[in-house]
Amino acid sequence: MTHTFKMLIDGKLVDGEGTPYDVLNPSTGAVFAQAPSCSRAQLDVAVAAARKAFPAWAATPVKERQALLAKAAAKVQEKIDVLAEVLVKEQGKPIAMAKGEFMGIIGTLKHLSSEQFEYEKVLLDNKKERVIQRRMP
Repeated sequence: MTHTFKMLIDGKLVDGEGTPYDVLNPSTGAVFAQAPSCSRAQLDVAVAAARKAFPAWAATPVKERQALLAKAAAKVQEKIDVLAEVLVKEQGKPIAMAKGEFMGIIGTLKHLSSEQFEYEKVLLDNKKERVIQRRMP
């Protein structure tokens, strides 16, 4: 059975307007999926949507963003078997290695969801100058 994937553009799952391409299982040579190919217009819509969404994301409090990263880690953990199977078929790697890749993703998401960022730090403060480093999301 061949699975056909979609693209997420501006919050919607859509088919690619370009010619889809086959995804081959390197161990069998068989097509196991079709991946979408976007048109230039779809690319432009995706970039515009990302630019439009960024200010709201940047204005979202850090704790809320971190909570979303924790939810993403939980979702990847929940779907790890399905995700790893796709990697096995796509790359021909052993299932343990595929799961290991996703465990790395989960670890990174969990780390970022609990990281304590320093958003303002005084680097230098004397009679002549004051240097403040500020992080902006």
